[in-house]
Amino acid sequence: MSRRILFVDDDSNVLMGLQRSLRPLRAQWQMEFASSGEEAIHCFSLRPFDAVVTDMRMPGMDGAELLNTIQDQFPQTIRIILSGQSDRESILRSITSAHQFLSKPCDAEQLKSLLKRTIALTELLGNASLKRFVSRLKCVPSLPALYEEVTKELRSDDPSPPASAGSFPRTWE
Repeated sequence: MSRRILFVDDDSNVLMGLQRSLRPLRAQWQMEFASSGEEAIHCFSLRPFDAVVTDMRMPGMDGAELLNTIQDQFPQTIRIILSGQSDRESILRSITSAHQFLSKPCDAEQLKSLLKRTIALTELLGNASLKRFVSRLKCVPSLPALYEEVTKELRSDDPSPPASAGSFPRTWE
């Protein structure tokens, strides 16, 4: 199944570079390119997209505003920021509406890999209501560090508590 991806950047050289570097994926992805946030919203009004990759700093509607609009109107869309602007205020404005943040310059392979992984993840979520639920999450909880340590130890060749743990009381006997 071909996936639709929209790339948004006000710099035509960036868009041409993306077109060139992603050309080998034409059979897998239908890619469109917009030069502004307003143009991107117009593209969304004509047809849905599976993912959007946008710059942050653009005249008129910036990347944070664009992603907020897309999150509200098209919550199932994967939202990625690809930007050279990484100041604290901009990141905080976009953090709730973006799934990923990549800094420019970004290796084309890194972008391809990220898009492939996120698209594959959405394909795993076959149920439409589950997709809607996951796409509206503001953050994804992570496992506690203790859980990670315990599972790592249990997978080791000789799982055992550290010597500093002392002896455990045997109150169950």
